[in-house]
Amino acid sequence: MSISEMRTPVNILDFVESEDSVFEWRKKIQVWAKVEHQTYNSIFSKHGVTAKSVKITMRKHSGLTLHNALSTAEYGHLVISDIDRDTPGFFVLSAAMVEPVTCKAERTQTVMGQNNRPVIEALTPLVFPGYLTEKYLRQVQEEPMSYSESRYILLTPKPIALETGGLVYIGGFPCEVVIPHELDMYRNEYEVVRRFDN
Repeated sequence: MSISEMRTPVNILDFVESEDSVFEWRKKIQVWAKVEHQTYNSIFSKHGVTAKSVKITMRKHSGLTLHNALSTAEYGHLVISDIDRDTPGFFVLSAAMVEPVTCKAERTQTVMGQNNRPVIEALTPLVFPGYLTEKYLRQVQEEPMSYSESRYILLTPKPIALETGGLVYIGGFPCEVVIPHELDMYRNEYEVVRRFDN
């Protein structure tokens, strides 16, 4: 590996809470790297579809993990799917070209009200960038109407926790969180459903 091949500026991004209940990807540092477009797709979601991928070779950078993301002028936002640390002094990263979408999750809490009765209070919505990938589309015919159901996978950075049955607006349209997949160390995946009449 030659340092002279590393001619592309790459931003390493951290996931931060910029204000109360509002999260964003923020540039941590810029490094030089060799970026190569790949002919195969990257598996960035265990339960969704794949996306176009790039291979990035850079000098070893302390603190870089799958919690981070990357961005470049040519390829946009990149989700790191793997970090190969086998080459001494270098990292070889596999990353998926996936643009984040703004999500807003409604949140509530139950408190005791008058006469010690439970009352549901609305909390500040949780706003964050997530990654949306398609799972399947289904159409159901019921007399006298029909409706369609789209099921997506919403990937979120690990600090974002959504409740099953909760409502999250993804890019402005409402979805219900139906199945959480939270065992990954770096990301959570949520199956979300959008239903609409035909």
